[in-house]
Amino acid sequence: MVILILVIVLGGNDELSWEEDYKYNQEQPYDNYLIYSLLEARVENDSFVTIKKSLAKELSPSAIEHTASYVYISKRMSHTENDLDSLLLFAEMGHDVFISADYIDEYLTHAIGLLGCYDTSDYEWVYDEDADTSFKEFAFQFSSLMGSFIDSTASLNLMHPSLMLDERLVYVYKEDYKPQNYSWKYFNTSSWCGYEDEVARLGSNYTKINFIKVNYGLGAFYLHCNPITFTNFYLIDEDKLGYAQSVFSHLPDGDIYWDEGSRYYHSDSKSDYKSKPFGKSELKYILSQPASKWAFYTLLAGILLYIIFFMKRRQRIIPVIEPYPNTSVEYVQTIGGLYFMKKDHRRLAEQKFKLFLSFIRNRYRLSTQNIDAKLIKQLAATSKVEEDKVHAIFELYGSIAQKSAMAEDQLISFNKYLEYFYQNCK
Repeated sequence: MVILILVIVLGGNDELSWEEDYKYNQEQPYDNYLIYSLLEARVENDSFVTIKKSLAKELSPSAIEHTASYVYISKRMSHTENDLDSLLLFAEMGHDVFISADYIDEYLTHAIGLLGCYDTSDYEWVYDEDADTSFKEFAFQFSSLMGSFIDSTASLNLMHPSLMLDERLVYVYKEDYKPQNYSWKYFNTSSWCGYEDEVARLGSNYTKINFIKVNYGLGAFYLHCNPITFTNFYLIDEDKLGYAQSVFSHLPDGDIYWDEGSRYYHSDSKSDYKSKPFGKSELKYILSQPASKWAFYTLLAGILLYIIFFMKRRQRIIPVIEPYPNTSVEYVQTIGGLYFMKKDHRRLAEQKFKLFLSFIRNRYRLSTQNIDAKLIKQLAATSKVEEDKVHAIFELYGSIAQKSAMAEDQLISFNKYLEYFYQNCK
């Protein structure tokens, strides 16, 4: 069983994960490890903060003393309204917000004045009998901010004269290193009606705008709708790394707040701001990762084998055999009691001395085979009893051992020394 489990676990599939996870600390193709490291190295003496919980706490005006920029790169925005209100206040106070996502939250775009006009492309005439007239009824109240086209390649460039590339950068979307069609997003400029002059066009994908700047308060929002271009897979190419550096050159020097927590779904109603990083199904996430997937399968296989063998035969429980107790101390105490009844003081002192030596061996792990000055010093140091008191016990017993008989007062004196030792030893 152990060999089988090791083969399954160690022989797992080490293929790359081509999921768009955008994790800042992972090195899979479509994660953010390289851009995170690039921005972290950029701040030098300024601070780089990784936000994993509440934006309201991290971006509060009282917590920010210097010029700062907020950075969010993910597939979609999962911010709550409280989060977005914190971002609006952050920009209003003179800081910059950079967001790169395929889907920009409409609450935010309304707040900064982007979705400003009706979509006139889808409507129908409706007749009003009371007014005896007809009017247009639109299918959608506002035009969509985002558009998309399906292709395996994208062609990106910047529009500022000092940043514009001589040739557009071609990005090819791949899975398992094979080109695949991908939904490339762009900003629908028709939704800006009446606000075109307030939107700075900073970058394009073919002829479509994919990077814009919108001033807000004393700061600005930088919106980029192709976050996949900042992932590890593309940044290992020097030209595409240069594109990313040019994009972030729009942000001023200063502190950077990297938002990791808002990539996960959470609810405003939860006061502890708990997030669910794996979406609706934790099991789906476990099975999407090679290591955790094989660990999960191994666990199921182990449980199944256990059930099979448990049902087949169950071994009788082996009774626990208690070890034989050490009765030597009880024996010495019993014999000592008999000597006391017979008034054999010398033999009683010998039994008490044996108990004393047994106590030394068991408690302090000292050898009593040789009773000398070295043992006395070791016992005094270990037990924290004065050395003269310990020496008196051994000296008094030595004088007793040389005599054939012992007076009662000598036994009482010897017993007092022993009792002093027992009461004061550590």
